[in-house]
Amino acid sequence: MPRVPGVRIEGEEYGVHEGTKGAPHWVIDPVDGTTDYAHGIGWCSFSLSLASPQGVPLLGLVADPWRREIFTATRGGGAHLNGRPIRAAVHDTLTGHVFMTEWAAHARWPGMDDLLPMNTHAICA
Repeated sequence: MPRVPGVRIEGEEYGVHEGTKGAPHWVIDPVDGTTDYAHGIGWCSFSLSLASPQGVPLLGLVADPWRREIFTATRGGGAHLNGRPIRAAVHDTLTGHVFMTEWAAHARWPGMDDLLPMNTHAICA
């Protein structure tokens, strides 16, 4: 049960706790990479974000305990890794770059089916 009355909370493992209409909402994934975690693979993290009542992202946090990395971002404030500013690399193609995704057939993300055939050579290389 949330400790902040009226705030909506969406959690992958917990489902949705409805909040007051017009309130911001938290999105939480306490173990992002559950399958990896369950198999002892150190490729999982804790993910948390806050969105406005309209769904606009306000802040996000991803904590990777295996690598001792904490990524944070705030709307209008940029992104940081362990408190230091970071920027995304500028690319307009996937050619020559590493691309990873989850093969979750039960919850395929939009565009996954179109993207993967274009990069089959990279997977098989």
